[in-house]
Amino acid sequence: MERNLFTFIVSCTGGSLTACNADCAAKYPNITGDNYPTASTCFSNCSTNCSLSATLLLLTNK
Repeated sequence: MERNLFTFIVSCTGGSLTACNADCAAKYPNITGDNYPTASTCFSNCSTNCSLSATLLLLTNK
């Protein structure tokens, strides 16, 4: 359980979806051209890593 909680803390920048998305927005203020794939990945990772249901699954998984 500690490992799974650590995974959430490390993967979800800022500890919430809003904070994670804000971090991506700060890193990639212009989502055009070459930045688009990287920015898109950043936002997608936030959605995945900060998902409440995914976090609950991690915490309940032994």
